[in-house]
Amino acid sequence: MKIFNPSRKLILATTIFLVFIVPLRAQDSPQDFLDAHNQARAAVGVDPLAWDETWLHMLRTTQTSVESF
Repeated sequence: MKIFNPSRKLILATTIFLVFIVPLRAQDSPQDFLDAHNQARAAVGVDPLAWDETWLHMLRTTQTSVESF
């Protein structure tokens, strides 16, 4: 006769929940990276950086030009 073990089911359910929920809270937007970087800069007394779409466009254009060589 098999004994019902609710703790195994709870561990399994928790693991499945965390596998799907934790990645949803990942901080991977450009602003998230910039915020973390600016916190480190502030800790050493350096001015913060700001996200600039114009620079991003220029960098992507340059990258495309270099790759076409």
